[in-house]
Amino acid sequence: MRDAKNREFEIYHRLIKEIVQGDGPDTYQHRQAAAVFELRNFKRYQAVTHRLLKPLKAKWALNPNTQPFLLDELGLTIHATRKRWYQFWRKG
Repeated sequence: MRDAKNREFEIYHRLIKEIVQGDGPDTYQHRQAAAVFELRNFKRYQAVTHRLLKPLKAKWALNPNTQPFLLDELGLTIHATRKRWYQFWRKG
């Protein structure tokens, strides 16, 4: 169980790194969108994912070079994490 949590931790943080770093404008934004989508699979991190992505989306929305599909994916993931986090919090 501990190995699985460590592996999940490493993958999660690699995805976060993938979101904030890049190597080219077009390919990079597609990779970011895919990484943002994958963050939905990390249920244990839903609350922090939600808190990290909200201001990031607001910042990137101000950049005219940010592709709409990336902002859309951020919005979908923010919505999904908020919903799951709220459901978890209500059970608590």
